[in-house]
Amino acid sequence: DIQLLRMGLYPTTDLKPRTAFTFRVLDNLVADNLETKTTIAKYYAKLQRLTSEHFAHLVPDRTRELRRVNRQWQNIRNMQRAGLAHDKDRTIGQGGLALFCPTCPQPGVNLPSGYQDDPESWKYRPVMIADGNFKQEHVDMKNPMDDIALSDGHGYMVTRAPYQEYLKKNPHSSTQKSTCNEHRAVN
Repeated sequence: DIQLLRMGLYPTTDLKPRTAFTFRVLDNLVADNLETKTTIAKYYAKLQRLTSEHFAHLVPDRTRELRRVNRQWQNIRNMQRAGLAHDKDRTIGQGGLALFCPTCPQPGVNLPSGYQDDPESWKYRPVMIADGNFKQEHVDMKNPMDDIALSDGHGYMVTRAPYQEYLKKNPHSSTQKSTCNEHRAVN
């Protein structure tokens, strides 16, 4: 494994790897997905076509492997950004992989002293914006029990176990319905 990694190849399995993706392909996949919303299946279809233009259907389908490796690759990149990739002994705390937001109001970081006493204190409040396209509603997992968290609670989401415990203790908590009839999609 280490020999492959030193050569810029990321193996698809830990034991007896027979297939690997180059670091360049994995970085390109992330960029394509972010900039053009290319799915992994479409990206792999492009790789098949580039590998064999006239006989793309004969190139083995490694979409499943690419999907798994892409999750691992992005987790490694997040750890590198947080300065944790090469330090085995350092533990990641809650939200340790979340990126610092320089525009979010944070006392002692980017708010002036005495900001609470400002008559226009509204300008120091954080602003939260919801996705108006409601795209996340359509991304339900087919088998959520098969999902393995690589960084549970280390990014922007809470740790799964305490959250599930909270839901059990508060079964009647629900989101407030909008009273605005112009935004029916919210409800």
